[in-house]
Amino acid sequence: MKDIAVVILNHIQYDNIVSGLEELKKCGYSIDIYCSHWDDDSSGMNSMFNDMTDYCKKNNFNVYRKPDANKNYKVLLEPYPCLDISAKYKIKYRYSNVSAKPNIVYKPENYIMYDAILCSGDYDSNYLSVFSKTYKTANLKYENFKKSEVRKSDKKQLLYLPTYGSESSIEQIFDVLDELKNHYYIVAKIHHGTNYLVNEHNRIDLLKDKVDELYDSHTPLTTLLETTDVILTDNSGSIFEGIFTEIPVAVFCDDINKNKTGDFNTTQYELYKDGILPFTNNPNEIVNILEEAQSESVIEKQREWNQTNFYHPENFTADFVNVIKMYLNEDFDKRYFQMHRVLKDSFYNYLHKYQEELPSLRAQVAELQNALAVQKSINSNLESNIADLNSQVDNLSRQVDYYNTGTLYKFAKKIYKLKNGD
Repeated sequence: MKDIAVVILNHIQYDNIVSGLEELKKCGYSIDIYCSHWDDDSSGMNSMFNDMTDYCKKNNFNVYRKPDANKNYKVLLEPYPCLDISAKYKIKYRYSNVSAKPNIVYKPENYIMYDAILCSGDYDSNYLSVFSKTYKTANLKYENFKKSEVRKSDKKQLLYLPTYGSESSIEQIFDVLDELKNHYYIVAKIHHGTNYLVNEHNRIDLLKDKVDELYDSHTPLTTLLETTDVILTDNSGSIFEGIFTEIPVAVFCDDINKNKTGDFNTTQYELYKDGILPFTNNPNEIVNILEEAQSESVIEKQREWNQTNFYHPENFTADFVNVIKMYLNEDFDKRYFQMHRVLKDSFYNYLHKYQEELPSLRAQVAELQNALAVQKSINSNLESNIADLNSQVDNLSRQVDYYNTGTLYKFAKKIYKLKNGD
């Protein structure tokens, strides 16, 4: 059995875990990196995997593209379920401080499968513990982070960090960027989805002529944060990168709570509601919320929230390495592990049973929908026939009325009366 397998699909994930992996290598543990592979690259995703594969190899990691049934590992580290790699213990590592999209991310099937979940502090460690054992670990990419006073302009430096897909604010902010440039030196970093996905490339073209500097996922976020004065983003995890580094953050998006799940609100909404995070859905108010974010009161509120909710140990890699060693050496609470396996097996048994029954249920639904469509067609024909008959009745009624009031009818009626002795 080999030591450690790690799934890394993009530069963001790499930056968030590499220093911990380097420490594990120094301890003598073997590490295999897995990047996915798609035969069809029409979407652009395989280009991202190819890029990451080459980058990991250049940094002296063993890299594989597909799981090998003959390879078994003691520990698997992955950001979310994506590759079927055989491992005794599975640990979910994070690549953002807090998810801004709980409706997409915080799903039981994305968490229950893991024996451990690495968290950014007491805040997420508390609520994610409903799924599995949680451990606080430092945000590894900030191990050597330091703010810099160097600037390329006399203006304050604004870092714009949009997400991708339907959540992106690029189109909505486009017309306001010229005005923002009157106030700020604008640096933008596109999401890795926008970087690689073919259907996102037009957004790169929209931004490149509107900002002073534009970066893709090859540039570490930490490098840009070193010289940033204020951050503007949308429903993106970068909100919490700014708060973690104590750089003022403001949010522009259509709905700051659109990604809630059930009664569980987004963290950014809770922060906005508590007066910690300036927000607007009006492009014309962006300048104002950026000013609000840089006010002393908001800066202090964001700082306090950061210190209360995010983990800031002196040694950034120690906790990460200790957790992985714990599972490699099986030095943990076996009773908790065994009970969690009961929960995990039960959950996935029900899930697989549902998935097995789903095609049959869908076929039944399709059959009922077809029957309903046929019945609707029959009803429609009947309604049409009824309408025709009603029209005929109306026509006959009008003819009878006309006949009853006509001269010929009145004359015939008198003859009838005379004939019958009336």
